[in-house]
Amino acid sequence: MDTSLINFGKKQDNPQLLKALSLEKIENYKNMVHIYTDASKTTDNKTSAAFCIPDSNLEHGIGLCDNITIFAAEIYAIKLALP
Repeated sequence: MDTSLINFGKKQDNPQLLKALSLEKIENYKNMVHIYTDASKTTDNKTSAAFCIPDSNLEHGIGLCDNITIFAAEIYAIKLALP
């Protein structure tokens, strides 16, 4: 897992710069399997987690328990993506 961009992505950061940094990072790993994960939480505390593996045309999302933290949901998304 590459976390070198963890300090980027603040609301005040330039979106074009963030896109360029992201595309550069993706290019560095072009021979690897790309796995993207995400989690979300609604205003009424409904939480979900998902992952996508584009090269395999694989996507999966799941609703989680209400009132789970977004951080726990993000970890669950990573766990869901791994075999």
